[in-house]
Amino acid sequence: MAIKLSDADKKTLTDAFNEAVNKSPDADTPTTMLSADGSETTFRAVVEKGLKDGTIFKNIEMMLNNMPVSLDEIVAETKKVRFALPKQPKP
Repeated sequence: MAIKLSDADKKTLTDAFNEAVNKSPDADTPTTMLSADGSETTFRAVVEKGLKDGTIFKNIEMMLNNMPVSLDEIVAETKKVRFALPKQPKP
C-alpha cells in the first residue's frame, strides 16, 4: 500500500520547511537557481512554490515509499536545515 501524507502531515512538514527557511540568512537572496520561466529565484520562493503546488509532498511520499526513512526523521532533518549560498572560490 502506498503511503499518502495526511493534511496533518502536510501541515507538520510545512511548519518544518518554514522554520528552516526563516532561520536561513540567504533565503531571500536571489541565486543562480532559475525558475521555470528562466528568472532568478530565491530559496524561499522555491520552498513556497513546492509547498503550494505539492511537489515537496509528492517527493516526500516517494521517499517514504522507497526508502527506510520515517516522516518523523524527515521533519527533524528539515528543521535542522540551514539554507546557505555556496561560498565563492577565492581568485
